[in-house]
Amino acid sequence: MRFQVSGEMHDQEYAFATGRIRGMENQLLDAARFRRLIEVSLEEAVKLIAEAGYKKESQDTDVSDVNSVINLHVRRTYEQVKGFVPDPALVDLFTLKYEVALLKSDLRRRWISKKETALFIPEWLKHRIAELLARESLGPQAADIALDKIMYEEAALLARSSGSDMLIRLFDAFAIASNLLTLFRGRMRQMAPEQVLSALVPSTVDAPVYRAALKAGWEEIPGFFSATFAYRPLVLNMESVVRDRSFESLERDLDNAILVIAREGKRVTMGPEAVAGFLVGKEFEAKNLRIIFAGKADGQRPETIRGRLRDSYA
Repeated sequence: MRFQVSGEMHDQEYAFATGRIRGMENQLLDAARFRRLIEVSLEEAVKLIAEAGYKKESQDTDVSDVNSVINLHVRRTYEQVKGFVPDPALVDLFTLKYEVALLKSDLRRRWISKKETALFIPEWLKHRIAELLARESLGPQAADIALDKIMYEEAALLARSSGSDMLIRLFDAFAIASNLLTLFRGRMRQMAPEQVLSALVPSTVDAPVYRAALKAGWEEIPGFFSATFAYRPLVLNMESVVRDRSFESLERDLDNAILVIAREGKRVTMGPEAVAGFLVGKEFEAKNLRIIFAGKADGQRPETIRGRLRDSYA
């Protein structure tokens, strides 16, 4: 699973796909529509997202199945985009995490039932899964960590095969963000440094940097990542992380910093970057909808929900 071609010829092949994507971008929800969803009743919000395409084909959407409708809409979007991009591998980059999540779920069911139940193993993972499953000491947590490492490694290789600097930086940013949250959780739980380091996924930030950040004072941590996209989110949120022992605002700002990279796709005349940017925007749109509907269901105040939302790609 690799990009078949890259470079100038590749960009020219994306002329049609980029045109399709520009039209789809116009359908993304903007900040004003997210604010409207927060303000109206739960039932009215369900109707509003149905008008935006988040609905079942055969029946009206019910409040109880909003999450499944959101997931269905995202899956359909991936299928639609995969149907017109020159390189299906571009969409595969974004669906790796869903395939790995499904395999993790299958493995957990196998361990709980203690039966050799069937496993969904994506094609790109088959050559690596046999060795993983053969480990005698493999348990749910170790399997999750191992699969995450494989997933991010595969994503980095796939991004590099595209020849796109933006795609390489984008998926490296996802890896760094994941590692930072792992690092902070490890520190909060007073885990041994080696245990935390063993859970990190491959990124352009070397292990010694994470090791040093584990040992440093909280206020020193941002400095270790000054050359990365994560520096400003870390500076803005370090005080609240320590005070509240919460990563919610940090996760939000890391996502928004990743969105800045994704928005580079809007400035591309034609190329895979335009498609990748839109797909990040669609993922974050779905994330915002989940935040809004979960907040409404839990009776959260509108300002609390607004404070958790990611920026819109629209």
